[in-house]
Amino acid sequence: MADGGAHASSSPACGGGPERSEGEGGVGDSPLSLARAALDSSPASGGASSESIVRAAPGAAPIIDVLDSNAQIPWAGHTARHAMPEVYEAIQAAKLALVFVNTRAQAEMTFQELWRINEAGLPIALHHGSLDVAQRRKVEAAMAAGTLRAVVCTSTLDLGIDWGDVDLVIQIGAPKGCSRLVQRIGRANHRLDEPSRALLAPSNRFEVLECRAAQDAVAAGALDGGEARIGALDCLAQHIMGCCCGEPTDADALYEEVISTAPYADLPRSQFDRALDLVATGGYALRAYDRYKRIVQARDTGLWRAQRQRRPAASHECGRDRGGRIARRAPRASRRGAAKARHAEE
Repeated sequence: MADGGAHASSSPACGGGPERSEGEGGVGDSPLSLARAALDSSPASGGASSESIVRAAPGAAPIIDVLDSNAQIPWAGHTARHAMPEVYEAIQAAKLALVFVNTRAQAEMTFQELWRINEAGLPIALHHGSLDVAQRRKVEAAMAAGTLRAVVCTSTLDLGIDWGDVDLVIQIGAPKGCSRLVQRIGRANHRLDEPSRALLAPSNRFEVLECRAAQDAVAAGALDGGEARIGALDCLAQHIMGCCCGEPTDADALYEEVISTAPYADLPRSQFDRALDLVATGGYALRAYDRYKRIVQARDTGLWRAQRQRRPAASHECGRDRGGRIARRAPRASRRGAAKARHAEE
């Protein structure tokens, strides 16, 4: 099964470079948004358009089955222990099966359960991000050599490489999105003219509905994932301030750099100038206060730099934590206040 049916081709806008293909992590994005992200998207260079996209045949349709277990499916839980005998039978009938789960804890429990009922002594391995790198490389080498029959894995084996002769993908539990399901089942029969085979094993009764819905969505080609969002103006203002803190910055060059990115490709110069004015003056609401004049323009060079006043650059760099929230320093207690606190406690 092909992971994508569209490719962004080279154009004069990107200097006639090599052809760039759709990234496999962007299964849910539209071809035009992917092309704009891959190519130079600035209006000055022409940007990406529908003429930049080469559309190929979609390839063979996938074969997706939902396991109708003979056991009683529980109302809750995520171990799918009731379905393990049938999952093991599917592994026995395949050359190499990837058993995908959604969490590392699920991977450990699924591996232990399969190993408990492994009466035929099939070589079954485990692969997830918490394992030692050497152990993961050993499993990958065994897959490529064809010495394994199944690998229980998380998203560590989702992307990018044809891991040996995989002919079946088993998803334990609901895939939590049809794009993730398409990405995972594309590991099986990783060829354009052969259909990928997948078996969905719901772990509870509610996940039966989710698996059926994902099956229908893939058949209809209705992948989840929306269009790329337009760049936020508050992020633009922080970027302008950060650049000016680093070195004197030319506004024209900074604008060209900003619109070369996909989220800000359609940003008009007037809106960029308003964001620049907000950082330089504080905007119409704070223009009267000097403390909000964060950057100034040099008269001789016309370059913008951070204002040399009371720690504007330091407040920008250190005044926010990773989540963007204002990080306020705790007030320092004076010796007299500490003495009063001790006296009150006594």
